[in-house]
Order: sequence, then structure tokens, then C-alpha cells
Amino acid sequence: MKVVLGLLLALLFGCAHTPVAPVVDVASTVQMEVVEMGMLPTNRPSTLNVWFLKGTCAALNEKQLCLADAAITNKVVVLSHGAMGSARGLSWLGEKLAAAGFVVLGINHFEESSIYGKESQNPRATSVIWQRPQDISALLDKLVTKGIFQKPVDYSNVIAIGHSSGGQTAAMLAGATFDLQQLTDYCASSEQSKGDVSCGYGGGAGSAPTSFKKHFSTSRARLGCAGNEPAQNQHPDLGCGCRE
Repeated sequence: MKVVLGLLLALLFGCAHTPVAPVVDVASTVQMEVVEMGMLPTNRPSTLNVWFLKGTCAALNEKQLCLADAAITNKVVVLSHGAMGSARGLSWLGEKLAAAGFVVLGINHFEESSIYGKESQNPRATSVIWQRPQDISALLDKLVTKGIFQKPVDYSNVIAIGHSSGGQTAAMLAGATFDLQQLTDYCASSEQSKGDVSCGYGGGAGSAPTSFKKHFSTSRARLGCAGNEPAQNQHPDLGCGCRE
């Protein structure tokens, strides 16, 4: 899988140029649909908020979405929300990217997003952040066979963007290593972690089983970037913030 990683949500502003150009298709409109993906091989469910350019389809399977001719199909954008957030909270970004032709997959992380019901929310889920990229990886595999649109979309070419914990999720998709032991040691040091509210998210992360106190990394990502890059390094699709 080829992945372009956006760690900061400074992709659509703060640039000397317009980073995302609108598509030339006045007949198309941006649509958002909630798509149930069912249980993943990770034994966690997945529900997506999908933003895309809606087209006109003469014949359409009732379980499929109609993607406009002008839509970009050789790559997708994955949005990962922050701790205890939801994909809907990134609607402003999903809509903007969809208007530029991208197929945008808003991930709702299980036990964090309220889309699964408030009874399913568990703040301790924020301390097992490695489950997020595992779920996304399994989800992308499932999308290849599920066919949610009337025409093929390449789910192996991914632009990953995340906010807060979602930024860490995107980094892990690009191969960053997560060390739970290092996190718990940091949060146990009152001098180092003073005022860092994220240490309270897990509510007991320090007591995680030894089997979980290990590195997690993934090989699904090839590319990465962060911050406002010089113009010569800007990724052509998103402008500042992403480069190859």
C-alpha cells in the first residue's frame, strides 16, 4: 500500500497557493453517507462516514453509491479523528476534499466514536491506540471486496490525515513505532507530564498486561510528511503539509 501521510490539519489553509483545486463537474454534488462495514477480522465493528462526489447512475445496486465521473478513483483519503471524537467532527475537511474529487473515508474508531452508541464508549480505548491502524488496515482490505461504489476505487493508494490521536494513527499507518511502556513511563513522571491531559485518557493504562507493552508497527505505508513543507516538497494533490 502506498500512503501519503498528513499529520497536521493545516492542509487547506496557511499556504501561498490554493492546495485543493475544485473539480470541473457542475452536475456533481458532494454527498455524505454512513456505511456499515460490519465486523472486521480484528473483532471490532466499523462504520464509516464517506464523503464523495455524487454522480448520476442509470442502474445501481441498492447497496452501492453512485460516484461521479469526475471523482478521483486511483486513491482515497482516510480521516482519523481525535480521542473520543467521531468522523462527523471532521466534516469540514471531508466535504472540502470530496468537492475536489477525492473519495474520503471518515473512520469512526470503536469504543471512542458515539456512532456505535454511548454505551459502547470507553475512555480506556485511547490507551490501546495500536488498535486504530490495525482496524483501518483490515477495513481497507475489506473495502476491496465489498465494492461500495458502482465502479472500482483503488484502496491501496491512501492519503492518511489525522487530528490529535488521529495524527498518531496516521503516523502508525506510515510505519511509526508505538511503545506503550514508554508512554506509561512518561505519564508516571509528574515532572515530565505535568499538565498533559492525555495521560488521563486511558484511566489505568499503566496496568496494561505485559503482552501489550510492546512495539507495534505496520508496513502498510510507504510515504510520510508533517507540517508546512517548502513549495518544492509539496504533494501535488494536497499542497502544503504533504510530500513524497
